[in-house]
Amino acid sequence: MGPLGWASVAWVVGLALGQPGVVGTLIGLSAAVIGASALAWRGRWGAVVAALGLALMLVGTTPPGPEWDGSVRGRGRVVGAPSGAWADVAMRGGVVRARFPGRAPALATELVLRGDAAPVDDPPVLPGAPNVAGWAAGAGVRSMVRVRAWATVGGAVKRVALPDGLAHGGLLRALATGDRSEVAEADVAVLRATGTAHLLAVSGFHVGLVVLLAGLAGRAAVRPLALLRGEGWAEDGGVTAVGVVTAACFAMGAGAPVSAQRAVLVAGLLALGRTLGRDAQALDVVGAAAVLVTLWDPAAVGSASFQLSFGAVVGIVRLTPWLQRWLPSELPGPVRWASQGAAVSLGATMGTLPAAAWWFQAVAPLGVLANLVAIPVVSVLLAPAALVACWGPQPLARWGALLGEQVAAALLWSLHLFVAAPWTPAFGPTAVALAWAALLAPRGWVTPLLALVALALAAPRLPPPDLRVTFLDVGQGDAALVEYPDGRTWLVDGGPPGDAVLHWLRREGVRSVDVVVCSHAEADHAGGLLPVLEALEVGELWLGSADSADDLLAVAARRGVPVRASPTGAVQAVGRADANNRSLVLVATWAGRRVLFTGDIEAPAEAELARSLGAAMSDVDVLKVPHHGSRTSSSETLLAVARPEVAVVSVGRRNRYAHPAPEVIERYEARAVPVVRTDQVGTVQVELGATSGRLRTFRARSGWSAWTALQRSPGVLP
Repeated sequence: MGPLGWASVAWVVGLALGQPGVVGTLIGLSAAVIGASALAWRGRWGAVVAALGLALMLVGTTPPGPEWDGSVRGRGRVVGAPSGAWADVAMRGGVVRARFPGRAPALATELVLRGDAAPVDDPPVLPGAPNVAGWAAGAGVRSMVRVRAWATVGGAVKRVALPDGLAHGGLLRALATGDRSEVAEADVAVLRATGTAHLLAVSGFHVGLVVLLAGLAGRAAVRPLALLRGEGWAEDGGVTAVGVVTAACFAMGAGAPVSAQRAVLVAGLLALGRTLGRDAQALDVVGAAAVLVTLWDPAAVGSASFQLSFGAVVGIVRLTPWLQRWLPSELPGPVRWASQGAAVSLGATMGTLPAAAWWFQAVAPLGVLANLVAIPVVSVLLAPAALVACWGPQPLARWGALLGEQVAAALLWSLHLFVAAPWTPAFGPTAVALAWAALLAPRGWVTPLLALVALALAAPRLPPPDLRVTFLDVGQGDAALVEYPDGRTWLVDGGPPGDAVLHWLRREGVRSVDVVVCSHAEADHAGGLLPVLEALEVGELWLGSADSADDLLAVAARRGVPVRASPTGAVQAVGRADANNRSLVLVATWAGRRVLFTGDIEAPAEAELARSLGAAMSDVDVLKVPHHGSRTSSSETLLAVARPEVAVVSVGRRNRYAHPAPEVIERYEARAVPVVRTDQVGTVQVELGATSGRLRTFRARSGWSAWTALQRSPGVLP
């Protein structure tokens, strides 16, 4: 990799780490000046330092968008490459980041929308998770909008027509246009399970195919011009121009995702170099494409699509030649072709592994073999048939659709042979950075060393020396991990539906949980437990009540997890009609230290439990504040018995219930009990030893705080 490649790496790193505002601008300016000076004196790292500084300057000087809070409606245009349900939309006053109900509209789509806006104020991000909001803020985005409804300006976008009755018509449309909204869920599941879902994304494969087809047509069209301008121009310059321009139009028509932008830019830069008679190293060209993508959309650096797309190319460039050198030269033609294809597929898989392990934690174990089958079939038969079906004239389009339908059915049937339970590598940001550094590092001992360190960070972690409890910032909900020094682990509730808690557990090296506790089956407590029960080894499931817990019970039965309704060490109020007051209450105890988990109990259940338990609930070190601090909980009766050293409120930012209630906070303050709120400080971690305790907090923007000793004092910690 040459200086341009290293400079582009520094540029991307600068965008990822840059801070908006005056400080970022000054740091960037200083680095740019130093780098330019070094470059002028032929300094080896001048280009790298200058690129890093310019990236920091770009982030620091990006004009901020509007900061909204509440309902919003208006007209806008998609200006950032969409990634899943997210896209950046330019509206009055600047750019906002919008989450659409379904897949985000294509780049440059004019639309009207209405939804709910909130400032980008460091939203809940669990330790080690990708901080999408932080990257958005670095690109000038100050508001996130959850879109309730939207429509394109001028009516619905005209869709490509396909014959009726096609079982795999959505798959054909996705291959030809990038529109995946109608791909059958069963087809998507098979493609994901076999590591071939990338074939649906408009990327280098599709762009290369369009360049090839357009080049063939262009070659025939421009050949007569050789009589006027010379054969070389007709065969090279004209064909190249036709192919690249056609590919660019195709990419825009497919919504211009980052993968398509990357492919078109790489093709264009290679074509330009060829026309000028200049050769360039592959990674220099890829790096230049990354710089051009992020010049247009700096926030793209923080998207999974950017990291996966460029990671795949880097993996192919860096690893595939090394793998192919191990192949014997005397292999028969078909075997050698398959082996080389496997090397390319493995290189791309390893290149995407860091991002996949960070964002999704799923890798298809037979993906290399599945791609050996899928890529030739798609490139030779299915994709050309899809392009003809969607863009060709009749009756050719109908013949293409019929051929594509048969090929798609045969391909999906064959891919079922490669379906297997996914591997679940889990990386945090440090391991991801080391893995990418290993890919880019010069050959030698540095690469395996960095890779080994990255893998070591993903290894299972050792039990803590003291009782450790981590109250996770899951928004409006409850989730906490209890880790005992003897190796036992309890997961007390799992927060709202989603994989966030499961992904955090894997990143922390937690491969099994001895006890999963569902205090009660409300969605904000039980929703995140379903993925945990599905994916991890669980010793027991403790339930406060079987009411509304059918999904949990079904998963536990399928996975053979024992269920306990009245476990030892946990209690609940009896005779209460509502689920909140029948929450399971338990105390985690070690070396005389106590942490009391209260679920969503309210004053009636608090009084009943205080009478029945007495000393068992008294003098606790940490109290999980009942029911997120609602005004009907944390009664004087409970506080008089529990006498906590510190209280933790698990609550969502700007939640619609106005939790915690001011009068509840006043009751704790009157007893000189510090209150720690997840909506203010993020994830809260407590460690309790035999004679001392300490507490720290985590916010995505600032990381982990310093440890604070636990002691009785008024106010809010830390």
